[in-house]
Amino acid sequence: MDFGCVCIKKENMKKQILLFMAVVGSALITSAQYTPLVNEDNTWRGRSFGWVLQNYFETFDGDSIIEGVTYKKMWYQNVAATEAYQTALIREDVAAQQVFIYTGEPGSEEQLLYDFTLEAGDVVTVWGVGSPQTITITSVGTTTVGGTERKKFNFTDAMGAAYWIEGIGSMYGIKDAALGNVADYNPNVTCFYEGNDLAWSNPTNDTPCDLFLGVHEQEESFDMTIGPNPANDVLNIFCPSSLAGKNVDVRIFSGTGQLMLNKQVNLAARMQVDLPDMSEGLYLIIFSASGKTLAAEQFIKQGR
Repeated sequence: MDFGCVCIKKENMKKQILLFMAVVGSALITSAQYTPLVNEDNTWRGRSFGWVLQNYFETFDGDSIIEGVTYKKMWYQNVAATEAYQTALIREDVAAQQVFIYTGEPGSEEQLLYDFTLEAGDVVTVWGVGSPQTITITSVGTTTVGGTERKKFNFTDAMGAAYWIEGIGSMYGIKDAALGNVADYNPNVTCFYEGNDLAWSNPTNDTPCDLFLGVHEQEESFDMTIGPNPANDVLNIFCPSSLAGKNVDVRIFSGTGQLMLNKQVNLAARMQVDLPDMSEGLYLIIFSASGKTLAAEQFIKQGR
């Protein structure tokens, strides 16, 4: 494998990274405070198992007013997609420590999504997979999120043992507080970010959550050009010779988040990345230095 240099167009870098990562501003709390869930500074990464495996992000952005009530728009984006789409309207009563979802069906009313005041033994009906789900809270404990202790609510639904975490929501994602008897639908939150910081990762998760850190901490960027794209066995990368001699870390991730390459290189005017051991599909190549993301680009590996 012969490495030389990197170049990426600055305007493309943000676009390409956002296809694989979502990060936003930061939040500070203490363990004595209630931590709101509905926050535009938060990002959820998840994985859904069904007929196909999907890796996705969920975020809040923008408002919608329904009959005088303001809801936050919740957005979903597959990591391999170029656009996000709205999946729910959600509001939070911070004083009551409750979260509600508006289903949007004609004549429908908002439904309770979470109640973070519940105690062990309480029975509650919440929204999940498009209908009300009745669950019993079996125990309430705490877990560490972003260096602080948050309430963790354990319960059992049709899928088995499950939980909510204050400020994060359900282990299934924001809009499904519990699951009923469904087939080919098993979402799980894998990584949770507060601003630019990884605040929590699912203990059963094998996704490299650190992939999505530091995106807004870029100190410089490279004008990178790659080709061919799609690539076969070799990916060529070119950059100005003025960058020669800079040490950078190069990582390649598959569309499912698997780390395929992790290597430090000393840049020259050109580099080649050998791809013969990689299967066909979508990949992301990232260049970083001192923990800062400098450049990123998507490419497709195709067969001969």
